[in-house]
Amino acid sequence: MASKKYQPHYLWRARAWQHRPELDTLKEWWNNIEGGVFVLYGGSGCGKTALIDRFLQVLPGGYPISATIPKLKTLSTSLRPFIFSFHQSLDLRYFFNSLSAWLTETAGNCRPRPTTESRDHQWADLFQWLDNLSRQQTRTLMVLDGAERLQQLDWDGTLGTVERIYLQRIISGFEQFHSKRLKIVVTSGSVHLNQAFFQFVRNRQVSVDVMDSASCFNLLESLGAHRSNDAGLSSLVEASAGHALTLDLIGGYIREFCDGDITESPQLSADPLSPLTSVGSLDALRVSKHNYPFSCVIEWYRKALARREPTLLAILERMSRFRFFFDYAATTEIYTGRDALSRRLSGRK
Repeated sequence: MASKKYQPHYLWRARAWQHRPELDTLKEWWNNIEGGVFVLYGGSGCGKTALIDRFLQVLPGGYPISATIPKLKTLSTSLRPFIFSFHQSLDLRYFFNSLSAWLTETAGNCRPRPTTESRDHQWADLFQWLDNLSRQQTRTLMVLDGAERLQQLDWDGTLGTVERIYLQRIISGFEQFHSKRLKIVVTSGSVHLNQAFFQFVRNRQVSVDVMDSASCFNLLESLGAHRSNDAGLSSLVEASAGHALTLDLIGGYIREFCDGDITESPQLSADPLSPLTSVGSLDALRVSKHNYPFSCVIEWYRKALARREPTLLAILERMSRFRFFFDYAATTEIYTGRDALSRRLSGRK
């Protein structure tokens, strides 16, 4: 694998961080358990990535030192961590090249073999470096964010096994380091995460779901909602089901479109179909609970932008139809509706 300078991903950050008890659990795991895997699972938008981002901000050896968020002296220092977000990139070649570059810089005891070497030799190098790393005195952190994006859908719509064979091999290979100094943090939007992550003697599985009421109130207030109407805020918090991203969007809406006045915001009611969705997988229940209020708030924004910024709304509506990035020319074609882009996407000449 070619050696390039390792560039960590910087995880998506919450606009107004509110303390989550799961962060305390992660800190305890980091200090008190050697090796193993810490899995944070929960629905999309519940705050898993923001929680790991906060941990990296306060962890000595994590993110660079900040003038506003001090490092916690109570936490053991990490060697330079490996941070990769599958939300930001699903390119597995980029993932493996990043991992190789990080191991080359951090472990330092082996040089990468030429890219003409066989895949088996490259894997041998990776695991040799991991083994060297896990034997060092200083703890080492690996972060794999958004692991559910690597899993294929099973017949019932839940996430099943990791379908990329080379990623399966490296996940399974982590098992040999469970009693050493290598510590791996994984986030997943599904409780049905590939079971290879749960085979370790030393592992911790923590669910991230709803925010407590006090944190919900503080989040809305920090985003610009006035506390003059606690009854109105309580109603919004209850209807949002404590979903972090929904509350973040509500607070932003009240600030931008209501000048902070809660009484000017639309009403948010509970899901009228929730009694009908009480049977199903845990993933399905979690999605059902959060999907309705989230969809309602998105509709608030759509209507407000239609009045205030119709051109911006038109661009967002077109761009949201596609789940990959475009250059300027392609974006122009999307907005103008030219046939050339449709032919390119469909593979027609």
